[in-house]
Amino acid sequence: MAKVVVLGVGLEKMPGLAELSAGGYQLTLVATPQEALELLEQAQPEAALLSWNPSHREELGRLLERCLGRIQTVAVVAEKDLEDYFQGPAADDFLLAPPRPRELLARLGRLLSQRTEPEGSLLRSGDLTLDLEQYRVWVNERSVDLTYTEYELLRFLASNRRRVFSRETLLNKVWGYDYFGGSRTVDVHIRRLRAKLEDKDHIFIETVRNVGYRFQPSPPL
Repeated sequence: MAKVVVLGVGLEKMPGLAELSAGGYQLTLVATPQEALELLEQAQPEAALLSWNPSHREELGRLLERCLGRIQTVAVVAEKDLEDYFQGPAADDFLLAPPRPRELLARLGRLLSQRTEPEGSLLRSGDLTLDLEQYRVWVNERSVDLTYTEYELLRFLASNRRRVFSRETLLNKVWGYDYFGGSRTVDVHIRRLRAKLEDKDHIFIETVRNVGYRFQPSPPL
């Protein structure tokens, strides 16, 4: 039974929660981002369902950063708040409010079933394989020579596949908060990764216009 944290005032009446519960999900409702953060440490859920509220942007951003690489996240966003939502860290997936129950079930189920898990020291996603101990990369059986930073950028994206990251988030996560280079640094490294990894049969990194980048398994599903 997958554990899901549900964050948001009034979400107890949101369409789809009854269907999630009936579908075998263990739901825990909380009212504030701080409660959700505390629950992440205590209950170790597999997913979090978040109601996006622009007035809590900073707190929700910190919560999404904490979830990154640990649990899957789905944001429920009002159409009028979409532009605000995409200004900060994004969830693994999002739905427009109010969500349709069948769509909510399908999207949450897809996220939980498609998590990229390391196999010992290996991380596999589509035709891409990363050796997490020896910093080696293969596309099918072709070995790919990457610099340390290229490898770390690819590892981060592949570990959080289908999740969109802004250039600023990638700078913070891969280069570190003390790095003073501009976002062009990310674009340059993405171009180098594409040149080394991709061909007509393998497209791994997708540009999301006006937002950033995300990793897609190859071949696309």
